[in-house]
Amino acid sequence: MGAMPGDSGRRDRIIQEKWGAALDAGFQVVPNVLIRAQSRLGLDALDVVVLLNLTAHWWEKDVPPFISAARIAKRMNVTKRTVERHLKKLEEKEFIKRSRTARPEDGPVARNYDLTPLVRVLKEASRNTLTLRDRSAQKKLQTV
Repeated sequence: MGAMPGDSGRRDRIIQEKWGAALDAGFQVVPNVLIRAQSRLGLDALDVVVLLNLTAHWWEKDVPPFISAARIAKRMNVTKRTVERHLKKLEEKEFIKRSRTARPEDGPVARNYDLTPLVRVLKEASRNTLTLRDRSAQKKLQTV
């Protein structure tokens, strides 16, 4: 995490001091580039909130999250159809891959989401952001 130098214990203390008991309800780590580059990535505010809902259920790298569009819609106070449209858009833009799977213990078929494409897109956007920063820093040095 380049934005916060030091050991992880120090980072944890800083985060705990900042957010306090609100962290007890859970939290997630998401690269800032998702927020900072959302316009450049062609994402609107609802796309980002849908992605945040998906990433909130992604606990292990190799286990794709599953959450219903209806649950996301209820959290966002929008219709299920609105969420479905944004999920379709995110899939078409190759931020996510959707598939259906039977849940454990022969439960109902659920939709799960492969977020590997999102990781790839954000890595590339991060590289581009760093390159832009480097160029900006070089221009400043040249004018001095």
